[in-house]
Amino acid sequence: MKNLHTFESFLNESLNEGRKPFKGKTVNDLYRLVKNDDDALVFVKGKMYSILDPEEMKNDLSNKSTFVYDEEGEELEVNISDIEFIEFTK
Repeated sequence: MKNLHTFESFLNESLNEGRKPFKGKTVNDLYRLVKNDDDALVFVKGKMYSILDPEEMKNDLSNKSTFVYDEEGEELEVNISDIEFIEFTK
């Protein structure tokens, strides 16, 4: 028997389809997930950021923080443990 979904649950599933919760501890954990999606976004404390080019992340795989870009293109450093989830575009 097929499960019936409400419109609200269907909408939430559709909106969050490309999102994956993130529990990583180092840049290496993040890199392994985004290395094939250079347009992936990370969400930190409810705000969306673009990530650094995954190839550039290779230099800092053991770090516990990385640089991201906000909507205006300003660079800022975030702790890997503060990343709530990743949204994939590919």
